[in-house]
Amino acid sequence: MRPSKSKLSLLLIMISIMCFSSIVYAAPDPTTPVTPQQTTPPMNTRASKPVPTFPNGTTVTLGTKISLQTSTQGGKIHYTTDGADPTLSSSSGRIVAVEGEPGETFVIKAVTIKAGLQTSETAVLTYPISTKLAPPSANVPSGSTVKRGSSISIASRVPFANTEYTLDGSIPDFSTSRRDSSNILLKQVHGAVVTIKAVTHYGPFYKDDKKIEAFSDVATFTYTIDGTSPTPRANYPTGTMLANATIVELLDDGTFNEDYYYTTDGSIPTASSTKGRFIKVSGALGQKVTVKAISKNRGAGWIASPVSAFEYTIGTPVADPTAELIDELLTQTTATVRLHSDTPGASIHFRAFKDRPGFVYTSAEMIGTSGTFERQPYDQLYIEAYAEKEGRARSRTKIFYFNLPGQLEQPVADTASGTVVPNNGTMKLSSAEPGAAIHYTTDGSEPTRSSPIAVNGEVKMTGAPGTLFLVRAIAVKNGKMPSFVAAFEYILQQQVRPPTPSLPSGSAVVDGTRLQLQPQTLGSNVYFTTDGSTPTTDSLSGGSVVITGKPGSTFTVKALAVQDGKVDSGVAIFTYTLREP
Repeated sequence: MRPSKSKLSLLLIMISIMCFSSIVYAAPDPTTPVTPQQTTPPMNTRASKPVPTFPNGTTVTLGTKISLQTSTQGGKIHYTTDGADPTLSSSSGRIVAVEGEPGETFVIKAVTIKAGLQTSETAVLTYPISTKLAPPSANVPSGSTVKRGSSISIASRVPFANTEYTLDGSIPDFSTSRRDSSNILLKQVHGAVVTIKAVTHYGPFYKDDKKIEAFSDVATFTYTIDGTSPTPRANYPTGTMLANATIVELLDDGTFNEDYYYTTDGSIPTASSTKGRFIKVSGALGQKVTVKAISKNRGAGWIASPVSAFEYTIGTPVADPTAELIDELLTQTTATVRLHSDTPGASIHFRAFKDRPGFVYTSAEMIGTSGTFERQPYDQLYIEAYAEKEGRARSRTKIFYFNLPGQLEQPVADTASGTVVPNNGTMKLSSAEPGAAIHYTTDGSEPTRSSPIAVNGEVKMTGAPGTLFLVRAIAVKNGKMPSFVAAFEYILQQQVRPPTPSLPSGSAVVDGTRLQLQPQTLGSNVYFTTDGSTPTTDSLSGGSVVITGKPGSTFTVKALAVQDGKVDSGVAIFTYTLREP
């Protein structure tokens, strides 16, 4: 019986699967060598070629900056401008400035390099250099209104080129025009319109018998002159409560070339009003006084300033502050001033300044009753201060002047620093200034006025034998700045160890027993007594003692160890009771 077509198809499929499986899972011949699979990087791993912002072949001017870009993230662009092929050692960067001569062609060759990628194809970029230069630019936009006396700077964007300009509206002709364009001072009268015409000029010079010269188009800059005098300011802000007859000062802008005109009746000041910078503000308690003022520069071509208005209320003043230099708070580098107002609850505002050369504040404004300022001996200290309290008129501003005193010399010691000294010994400090107190420390800290005083200049040197003993000291006296710190170092002598007995103290011994006194410090000598007295270097010496006495009596040995260059040991005491033999 013949199989049906469907059964035949199924049979063929099964045979195919079995054959494929035997091929896939066939065991390799163990005698056949296996070659490792080689990995070849894909051919599309080349970095992308640099692309310029200016299309290749564009005519550019000298100094134009051409930007090079690459789509390879992290890629670095290397380039040449001398025709050589770029390499890893060539210049790198993404901005290239056009150099050369007008009429020449500027050539850039650039590649992208990145580790792990093939170097990109070389981008060859050519740019004809225009014989027309880029026009100059100004630091202030054309059409601006500028203050009279302002400076305008006009600069070329072309390397090694000059900028030439005129101020009369004419075209620069390179014979009568000006070249110093870095600081053009505009001194024209108020309302004048100044026109500056400028060109960039390159050359002339000769290269291979060829004249090289190029120009830019004419750039025009116009400015309107503002000759308005500066608006007056006042040392007391508007709204301040003032004491009757307070002097208000009108402040200038630092030119010191203005005249001031003012009124105190509310009218608008003119050049025929009262002239001056200092205005006495007077009135009854609670009265409001309005000061209006203008300024007018004394030079020709200026106009008067806008009107400034300052409104003040007359009130009961806070007591003026006082100030004093605190002698006991002077340090080697600072001076402290204490301030006071007799008005309870008043706050005192103050700051330091110097008046030569020029008036310059040297500290921020502080509020309080004391201030410490960095100063040197013989410096001058100026303090400006006023007091205020809510509901009261501000006090007058007071100026205090202090001449700082000189500085004391450092203390000196009677024992040279670095010396080996006896433990528990005494060193003496002294000052060249009569009546000066000497403050000191022995823990390494900086001495101050609150540190211990060396009475009669004496300092006891005590510590562990063989250790370093440090003395730091300053000289202090009211009316003088303290001395700088003087430091002295000493090595405390080592102490000899006391001798030890061959028989324990307290033992019972017979008459004639020999006791050995054994030194514990190599090279030390032993001195002893047996009569109860304290041993000295004049006592018996040696290491052997014969104990004598009647049975029941007590025999006492006192011993001392001594060695040159060291502190004597303490006295060791040994007692023995005599017994029957």
